Amino acid sequence: MPTPIGDATDNWVAPRTWTTSEFVAAGDFNEARDDFNAMGLKWKKFTPSLAGFSAIISRSVYAQAGRYIIVSMHFNSVTPTGFMGIACPFTSHSAYVGGAGGDVLGKALAYDSSTGAFSLGAVIFNTGSHGDIVFQSATGVATWNAAAPFTWATGDSLSIKYRYEAA
Repeated sequence: MPTPIGDATDNWVAPRTWTTSEFVAAGDFNEARDDFNAMGLKWKKFTPSLAGFSAIISRSVYAQAGRYIIVSMHFNSVTPTGFMGIACPFTSHSAYVGGAGGDVLGKALAYDSSTGAFSLGAVIFNTGSHGDIVFQSATGVATWNAAAPFTWATGDSLSIKYRYEAA
């Protein structure tokens, strides 16, 4: 598991005064990039632990600013074996509420390749290092599994984006 970094408050590019109709060159955007990098907002790869499903991981990255963590993942050939969950790169802050009605960390988007349909779900906090993927159905909130939000098959994919505060 990666080691959290502290608050990055140095290495800032000096503020700039822009003038009307000024041409912005590509190099000018390096200032914003450098400031984001100084805050630690640089995408870093990690391998998440998957609970209740297997998949080919095509993207799994996080960015960090102090204790604020942003995660982006994409999976292909998703094969659920139970209730679906993913591990966070860092243990979350204890203030998050777990279980049913827990804090929503982000969103999940499933693609059913046989119908071309998308299903939107939420990533909710479950334990200190785990987020469950849930969706809203006509009868209430349910955890995604082999038959929900649809019957998963070869070619189906899953994208997940979420954010949280590390412990």
